[in-house]
Amino acid sequence: MADISGDMKSICEGIAAAYESRNNSVKGLKGDARAIRKNAVKFVNDCRVVHEKMAAGLRRELKETHKRLQERVNSLREDFKTREEEVLSDLRAASELWNKMGETLRAKKRRART
Repeated sequence: MADISGDMKSICEGIAAAYESRNNSVKGLKGDARAIRKNAVKFVNDCRVVHEKMAAGLRRELKETHKRLQERVNSLREDFKTREEEVLSDLRAASELWNKMGETLRAKKRRART
């Protein structure tokens, strides 16, 4: 029976030693988890700051690009209006010439009939 008693004592000591080892491991894991959580919070905050800076830069660039595009479109519209006026003026002149030519041809036809 002394043998069983010694085995029980050995098992109990093993359980106690394992308990302390597991307890220390859990404490270490808790510390690691705290450090990971702390680093994750810092990372998220850093990302937020970088994101805000990038967003501000993009907004600024978009405003500048929009302004340049607006200026370019306005310039193109003014150029189009100018050219449109020139084309309309040319068309009016061509119409007048066409009408005069038509009148001249009709007059010649009338003279030729008489």
